[in-house]
Amino acid sequence: MQDIVARIKEAAAAVEDLPSDLRPVAFRYVLEQLRSGDNAEHDAQANGGRRGSATAKGTRKSGRGRGSRVHVKLNVTGLRQFVGMKKPKNHEQRAAAIAAYFFQDGVKQIGGEHIRRAYAALRCKRPRNIAQILCNAHCRKDWFTAAGPDGLRELTDIGKDFLENM
Repeated sequence: MQDIVARIKEAAAAVEDLPSDLRPVAFRYVLEQLRSGDNAEHDAQANGGRRGSATAKGTRKSGRGRGSRVHVKLNVTGLRQFVGMKKPKNHEQRAAAIAAYFFQDGVKQIGGEHIRRAYAALRCKRPRNIAQILCNAHCRKDWFTAAGPDGLRELTDIGKDFLENM
């Protein structure tokens, strides 16, 4: 029990510098990370010292999951102001505006996780298939480069020109 109380205090200290609207989400995330550390140790003991979770015979582990996500830092107010200033009319334009915001902050390549987190920060309805939005913006508008092996894309000069005139 004391261990749980210590972890809750540790999580609260980690998120106290964040804006008040982000604290609950960040608190849950930090607690989940602390909890998953315990589960990783437990799983390693159960698997004879091997890290990772055990799978039942006949099941298969998918490569898609929480472990494959990219860590994304966001300045929420800056993102909201930037995207609000561009006034995108559809998901492709909003994705390009988000990419331009990340490019301005020094992030040269973005992926679906960047867009998903930005939509959450913007508090607007996100598309069901973010990868398809990025693919459409690449194929139809040529605003993004083709996805690399890691699934990340860059904003092209055409996309940058569109956003400057938006």
